[in-house]
Amino acid sequence: MMKLAEEMKCNVGFLDPQIFSATVVQFKSNDVIQAIKKAMNHDYVVSAFNTGSHWVLVIIAMKWNVVWYLDSSKGFPLRKFKDVVTVVNWAYSEYIDPKMKKK
Repeated sequence: MMKLAEEMKCNVGFLDPQIFSATVVQFKSNDVIQAIKKAMNHDYVVSAFNTGSHWVLVIIAMKWNVVWYLDSSKGFPLRKFKDVVTVVNWAYSEYIDPKMKKK
C-alpha cells in the first residue's frame, strides 16, 4: 500500500495497526493521539482499527478536514467505535487548533 501511494505521488501516512487497537485506544489513548498527530503531516492518514475481532478502516483526509470510518459489519460494538472516534477527534483538534490560531 505504501509503495502504491508513493507511485501515485500521494502524500499518505500510515498508522501502525498495533497501536490503533481497541485495547491501546482504551488504556493508552495518549500514545494513540501522539501517533495520529505525528502522521497528520501528510495529506491523508490511513489505518486499520482492530476492535479485537473485527477491523475498521479509518481514513483521515487532512486536505478536506474529514474522517471516514469504513466498517463492513452492522454489529460493530458501539462503545469501541465511540472510543476510536473520540481519540481521533482529540488528535485532530490538537493538530488543527494551532493552525487556526495562526489565521
